[in-house]
Amino acid sequence: MAGEDEQERKRTPFSAKLPQVAFNQAVPIAEALAALGAPATPHVIAQQMGTTYSSSGFKTKIAAAGYYGLIRVDGDRRTLTERGEALTSGDVGRARQARREGVLSTNFGPVIYSLRGRPINEGTVALRLQSDLQVPEASARNVAKALIESARNADLVTGDDDRLDAAAIEGASGVIPKPDSNGVVTRQATRPQQQRNVESRPEPPKPPAKREEPSPPLATGVQVVVKIDASSLTPQQIAELVHELQKTPES
Repeated sequence: MAGEDEQERKRTPFSAKLPQVAFNQAVPIAEALAALGAPATPHVIAQQMGTTYSSSGFKTKIAAAGYYGLIRVDGDRRTLTERGEALTSGDVGRARQARREGVLSTNFGPVIYSLRGRPINEGTVALRLQSDLQVPEASARNVAKALIESARNADLVTGDDDRLDAAAIEGASGVIPKPDSNGVVTRQATRPQQQRNVESRPEPPKPPAKREEPSPPLATGVQVVVKIDASSLTPQQIAELVHELQKTPES
């Protein structure tokens, strides 16, 4: 248990989204994909690099390549981003800009930006990582080394006095992550959640109301008593009269 606790104290929190290796160590991932000329699975990328997918070093590098924005996930494959293509294009200017944007687009970016123009110092960077990104003290020095080495890989450090180049940093500052509403720095600005356009389905037309025909009046028995003085009538006249009275009246 004590060993697990110690390991936990050294582990950089996943929410920090910090590369665990310097930029140049992630470049071979992009170069392998460029050489393959098509999206590929991590296993194929590892083979192209002459290593194995199960290697912890390979997994760390491919994760870093994602953090630096050189590759993206495409199903079970990885593919080069525009930044990765620029890095491997052979164009010196595009490759330099890709390096700078790659480093500053990680959560290294806000720390580097806040220290621009100052001499780079491992101790100061380690303290900032602990304070800003909750990196454990035990691993802060190693992460600080990766940050400083990445800044050098991206030509963000001047050669004369080992200062962070303010002009170079400002030139790529548009990709630096911004803090969220809670003050926590996120690697990428949160994209607005796309609301699904739920099409309201029209209700099927209701059948026309049936016109109820008035029910025929119920026949009711009516008894009519007719008194006739037949004393003056002949039998034949009486028979004809009865016959007429028994007829059903036409409607």
